[in-house]
Amino acid sequence: MGKLKAGFEEALAELNRRGLMLFHDKIFPSLTRLTIGETIRGSWWAHPLSNDVYLISQQLQHCGDVVLTKLVSGKETYLHRRLWPQLLAIGLAHEAWQLDGLTETAAALQAEVERCGNTRLDQVRSVRSRKELSEDARALTMRLLVFADDVHTESGAHVRRLETWQRWAARQDVSLSNLPSASEGRAEFERIVIAANAECSARAFLPWEKRRSP
Repeated sequence: MGKLKAGFEEALAELNRRGLMLFHDKIFPSLTRLTIGETIRGSWWAHPLSNDVYLISQQLQHCGDVVLTKLVSGKETYLHRRLWPQLLAIGLAHEAWQLDGLTETAAALQAEVERCGNTRLDQVRSVRSRKELSEDARALTMRLLVFADDVHTESGAHVRRLETWQRWAARQDVSLSNLPSASEGRAEFERIVIAANAECSARAFLPWEKRRSP
C-alpha cells in the first residue's frame, strides 16, 4: 500500500487557496486526486487509500471552515468559509433557474422545510415512497434551494436532512446582513470554475449553467 501525497492540513490549505474543490473527479481539482496523487479509474472506494481519504474528508467537514454541498457538475463540492456568503446569496435568491420546472411534490417538500426550518426525510408524512422523496430532496439540493446533509438517527441509521439556508447560516454563525447579490455570488463561482477548467482542461459546470458539451 502506498502513502498519501497530502493530508488534512495540505487539503485545507489547497481548499483555502482555490475556494472550492470536488470530493472526487478524474480531471477537475478534487480531494481524491490531491491526497492520493493520481487519477483514480472506477470507484475511489476500491483504492487502497480510500479509508485514509474518507478520514480526511471527515476532518474537513468538521473543522469549522468547510462545507460539503452539491455545486460543481452536480457533485459533492467542498467550499471554504470565505465563499459561504456567495453560497448563501445564491441559495436565498430563489431565482428562475431554481424554481422553473420544480415539481409540485418537490415544492411541497420545500414548503415543509421552510415551515420547520429543517426536516428529516424519515419524518416526512407522505404517501410517496422513500425513493420518490429522495428524488424530490435531490431536486431541491441541486437547485440550491436547501442545504442537505446526513445525520444519525437514534437507531444509528443515516438519514437525509434538509435545512433552510437561514437555519444553516445561524448554525454556522454566518451573518446574513451583508451578503453579496446573487449575481455577484454566481459571478465569483463562475470565475473560479472557469479558471480551474482552463488549468485542468476540464468541462465542469455550475447548476445555473447548461452542461458543457464534450
